Amino acid sequence: MKTTALLILPFAFAALLVMSCAAGGTYVFVSQDRYVPKLPPEAEDYRGRTVYMPGFENRAEDTSVFYYYSPDRSATYEGAPSLQSYLWYCFEKALKKAGMAVYHEGGPVGAPELWIAILSWTDRKLVVEVVLLKETVEVYRAKFTIHGKPPVDGQPEQLEKAAYQMIDNAVAGILRDRAFGEVFSGVGGGSNLGDEP
Repeated sequence: MKTTALLILPFAFAALLVMSCAAGGTYVFVSQDRYVPKLPPEAEDYRGRTVYMPGFENRAEDTSVFYYYSPDRSATYEGAPSLQSYLWYCFEKALKKAGMAVYHEGGPVGAPELWIAILSWTDRKLVVEVVLLKETVEVYRAKFTIHGKPPVDGQPEQLEKAAYQMIDNAVAGILRDRAFGEVFSGVGGGSNLGDEP
């Protein structure tokens, strides 16, 4: 019985993958391991800073646990082990590239606490809500809209590259926001890349 179940599981997973690809056209796997952050020079303003990131949340109704799509569903993007985890690990990687110390648990007492909720996500637009706490008190809340520019040829490699560019823009948009920088720890910041706040 156990042997039969073990044999069936891989085929069931493969069938689900094929169905999801068929439903979404082009399939693109995005991975935090292949993501190489490219941040603007202003990100250096945060070098040496510490941030506590307990976890991200996915509240987007246009995604599933694992997938986001192009608006016309011609492309399906998979982030593993989930979209929110994929985004968290990408942010961790980017913030560390900027010279920050990032903690998931057990961070230093008094470190700013960063929460991000995904509100909407397609390959054309990522909308996130950013909340910053200090000593459990909310000191910053803002919504950012980051626009993506997927290539017209729709090749998986190029779509993947554009997906990582959207992550770069999201991180840079938050770090460049003057209000975020000031409440984070007196970092100057600049204009943000998002439409809001």
